[in-house]
Amino acid sequence: MNNVVLKGDMEEASYKTQMLIEYAHNPFIEALPPIFDEDDVLDRFVVTPRISEQDKKSEANIRYHVLKRVKNFIQPLPIHFEVERRLSTLIRRGYLARNPLDKSFLERIRILHHLREDEEQAHQYIDERLNHIRSTADSLSIIGISGIGKTTAIERLLLMYPQVIKH
Repeated sequence: MNNVVLKGDMEEASYKTQMLIEYAHNPFIEALPPIFDEDDVLDRFVVTPRISEQDKKSEANIRYHVLKRVKNFIQPLPIHFEVERRLSTLIRRGYLARNPLDKSFLERIRILHHLREDEEQAHQYIDERLNHIRSTADSLSIIGISGIGKTTAIERLLLMYPQVIKH
C-alpha cells in the first residue's frame, strides 16, 4: 500500500468525461476526481507510521518516542468506505443545481444578487415566489462517542478532493 501525502491544495480544473449522464456537462462535477473505488479509498486513506532500521536500533528512550508514531496509524474500516460513497454523492449532487452552464442557475444568482440590494423586497419576493422551491440539499450525519475517529475520517476523506479547483 502506498502512503499518499494528502494536502488541501488548489488545482487547475481538469475536466473529465462522466460515467453518469446527470453529472455530464457540469464543469463543477467534471473537474472533481473520478468517483473513487474501494482500492482508491484504501490507498488514499491508510496512514502507516514509518519506522526505519535506524529507529529500530536506537536506544530504548528514543524507541519509546518512535512508538508514539502509532498514534498516527489509520486503517480504514468498512464504515469508512460507506461514508466515502455518501460524501462523494453529497458533493456531486450538491453541484447538480449549481451548474454554471445552466441558464436557470444563472438567473437564480442574478435574482439573489438583486435581492441583496433591497432586504425588504427580498423578504417579500421569497414569501411570494421562492417558498415553493424544494431544496436540493442532501445531508449526512455521523454520530459516535468521543475519540472514535469521526473527525479524522471526514478530514481524510475530504482531503481526497482538491480543496480549491480553479476553473
